[in-house]
Amino acid sequence: MPVRFRWEKNFKDTEIGKIPKDWEVRKIGEIGTISGGSTPSTRKKDFWNGDIPWITPKDLAEFEYIYIYRGERNITDKAVKECSLKIFPPGTVLLTSRAPIGYVAIAGTHLTTNQGFRNIIPKEDIVESKFLYYLLKNLKDYLLSLAGGSTFPELTAAALKEVNIPLPSLPEQSRIATVLSWFDELIEVKKKQNEILEKTAMAIFKSWFIDFEPFKDEEFVYSKKLGRKIPKGWEVKPIGDIADIQKGISYKGSEKFNEPINGSYIFITLDNFIRGGGFKTEYSWIKSKRIKKHQFVKEGDLIIALTDMTQNARVVGAPAIVVLP
Repeated sequence: MPVRFRWEKNFKDTEIGKIPKDWEVRKIGEIGTISGGSTPSTRKKDFWNGDIPWITPKDLAEFEYIYIYRGERNITDKAVKECSLKIFPPGTVLLTSRAPIGYVAIAGTHLTTNQGFRNIIPKEDIVESKFLYYLLKNLKDYLLSLAGGSTFPELTAAALKEVNIPLPSLPEQSRIATVLSWFDELIEVKKKQNEILEKTAMAIFKSWFIDFEPFKDEEFVYSKKLGRKIPKGWEVKPIGDIADIQKGISYKGSEKFNEPINGSYIFITLDNFIRGGGFKTEYSWIKSKRIKKHQFVKEGDLIIALTDMTQNARVVGAPAIVVLP
């Protein structure tokens, strides 16, 4: 798909498609230094609780729009030296290369990573960190397609170095990254507003249906199943008695798409869950011969997350009501 902005009128054909005539195509290996990380032994106490942040792919999976990541777990200078860890400077673009592949962040301070990263230290005279960050986010599915490995998929440094990217001048990179940063900031504000509304809704629900405050003047009876009193006339039933429960499909990376293709269906995934509960209208698509009739959902269906690969697993158990585009 051509990269187009309304002020661009002249384009040229390249090996990656049409791009603005003043842009160029460069390999990622030409615009930055790519390095990985390592994991210090957890048995050596003097390797941990130091001053140097150390992160894993699961740490980045916690974030969706924040491009500055400083790290939460720290290691010591001794761990860095004995494990030959590289300390990455602020501005390094952090790209997860396995379990999962394609999460991106920008280092906000000096830090280290485990071996699940391909970290890019940009050449400042060629590429801006924020521009490269947004570009790699857009290339997530393509990077997934490059992954190999018999045990689990992994994006190698050699494969990443050969990836061709469109590259405008530094001033234009800065303008593009600035506009996209504004959108990220707006999204963060909206997310916080939604979180406040969700907490308010849950407080009201708890007041009505957990604490029974609107019914406090009515008669209560003891429920053995719940081990507490409930308003007289209410019933206690298993969820299975009032709803049909179906499990979704375990999909392959090659079956998932960011855009609809011929024969594909809208695909509801963990990306549609707001942490703590709620639905995000960010859709993907799936095309697979393994989909069963009972795995389809419709507008208004209740879905609950069963898994979460992030460190705190904050999505597990989160409910959401399906909203279709």
